[in-house]
Amino acid sequence: MRLLQIDDATRGDHRYLAVEDYCLYQGEYTARGGFGCSPMNDMILNIKKSVTRRGRQEYQYKERDIRRAGEVFRAALSAEALATVTFVPVPPSKAITHPEYDNRIELILAHMAEGSAADVRQLVIQNGSYEPSSQAALRGGERMHADDLIALYAIDEAIAAPAPRRIFIVDDVLTTGSHFVAMKTVLRRRYPEAWIGGLFIARRRIEDDAVQQAPD
Repeated sequence: MRLLQIDDATRGDHRYLAVEDYCLYQGEYTARGGFGCSPMNDMILNIKKSVTRRGRQEYQYKERDIRRAGEVFRAALSAEALATVTFVPVPPSKAITHPEYDNRIELILAHMAEGSAADVRQLVIQNGSYEPSSQAALRGGERMHADDLIALYAIDEAIAAPAPRRIFIVDDVLTTGSHFVAMKTVLRRRYPEAWIGGLFIARRRIEDDAVQQAPD
């Protein structure tokens, strides 16, 4: 599978992105389209199942699609990229000490890295929890802005070396781009010489967001 790139035709759907932001994704997600809307919807909704459902029969689909997403990245990225890029997962909305902490992006990257020398590091840690964008939207609240997220993020200095030369920030769905921009800002302050791009399973189409909201 070939990864798609955010370009002039799609960048406007993600208001925090700048022209220079280089972001790749596997496919498009339809907000609230349901499992049957598309294979990508099925994958995203499975991946986002709450960890509180662990142990139920349905949880196998979360684990299956976490593996599949990682395998798509591994197949789509060149051997050079896997060998020279540092892959940094976006922290989930819940802090690592929270019972609903979900390390799905780390697991996806672990599957991606199988059989390679890929450098996967959780360089950005999160100090505290917040309400997921999908839940905030359902109650009519606001999504987290990039500045709000920057205040929560910090570099894990214990694993900060060696300094990466190329970084891919990795997340499941690209919506406004606030998480990507916040991550990029924090990483750029620590690694001013590094090239930084984004890698996503899906992007959300803005048409869907006019009346419906999708998770970031």
